[in-house]
Amino acid sequence: KFMQLERAASGVRVRSYANAPLPKNLVANDAILDQDALAKFIQRSLDKPQYGHLNTNRVMVSLPETKSFVRVITLPEMSAAEVGNAVPFEAEAYIPLPIDQVYFDWQILGKQGDRLSVLIVASPKDTVDRYIETLEKARLKIVAIEMESQSLARALIAPGSAETSL
Repeated sequence: KFMQLERAASGVRVRSYANAPLPKNLVANDAILDQDALAKFIQRSLDKPQYGHLNTNRVMVSLPETKSFVRVITLPEMSAAEVGNAVPFEAEAYIPLPIDQVYFDWQILGKQGDRLSVLIVASPKDTVDRYIETLEKARLKIVAIEMESQSLARALIAPGSAETSL
């Protein structure tokens, strides 16, 4: 699946999109089985979208939840720099892989009294590297990588919204 959006006088509009079923033996259980064949399939889908015309090779990519770990942890109140130093040590207790085998990032979600809620997201390096290699073989330049749930939340929930959403 892909979608390219563009700014228009009336707001944002869809410039191009495609949603093509994957042929068998390219991906199984969210793991890439054949990088070269998948890269060719992606490139063909981009060259002939179902709607519109793609005019960029820059992409934001979402990783499957099944290959990642998402946790909210609580830390004592501290500066963002101190959180950055504390998170790698805290993450080891919540991520079932050695910290040197994952790419991870964190974000402060909010403050409750003298405690901080911190979101930690981690994905195995071998999984992320395989996705990156495949997309580069498809001649794409990755601008950002995020989790499926993060991209959905960003797309559906207005920035700064305090309303409960499901």
